[in-house]
Amino acid sequence: IFSWIEATLLDAMPGIRDRGSVAALYGTTSSRDDLSLSYPNYRDLRDAAVPGIDDIAVFSVGALGWRTEQGAERVWGEIVSGNFFDLLGVTAARGRVLTPADDTTPGAHPVVVVSHRFWQRRLSGRDDVIGQTLVLNTQPFVVVGVTPPDFHGSQPLIALDVFLPIAMQSSFIPGDRLAQRGSGWLNALVRLGPEATRDTVQPGLDVVAARLATAHP
Repeated sequence: IFSWIEATLLDAMPGIRDRGSVAALYGTTSSRDDLSLSYPNYRDLRDAAVPGIDDIAVFSVGALGWRTEQGAERVWGEIVSGNFFDLLGVTAARGRVLTPADDTTPGAHPVVVVSHRFWQRRLSGRDDVIGQTLVLNTQPFVVVGVTPPDFHGSQPLIALDVFLPIAMQSSFIPGDRLAQRGSGWLNALVRLGPEATRDTVQPGLDVVAARLATAHP
């Protein structure tokens, strides 16, 4: 699994810091080892502070409707936890990236970071882009930042246009998935500590996984 993630996802993110210490994290069952995470499980894993793991971030990709004066257009977006950009070491070319402060109260943080490509091609490279409003899936979002030119998001085959905080999940995907422990819809990345490897952190993850399995069978 890691060889695939390294060859596709990580190679698709040339702008990230020290990518050798970034690894994918999956849920497992007795028959599968490639399951996405639910938001409650992500929060429990993050808060468990597994030795050797400096940070855990989650994300999901999908299409959104962007309403303009000319009509509706489809854009590709990524909904991310507030620490996503920090884990990857990605800073903004303009404005700021999303932070944990944008990832607290559900529905209360309608802010968006746009890709450099989207800013140039779809927003005409406007100097006053910060503070502008984009209507995505009928929800107004305020632009707070633009990503660097060499950062294209997590997908190797899709040029992502916008990045939303996970607190705005209901504007991205219908329903309340933030409260559903049984709904696995998030991909996860971990940032390993300086002396850690995937093998050394796995026992700690196994302990947390067993605890979650017992508490939430």
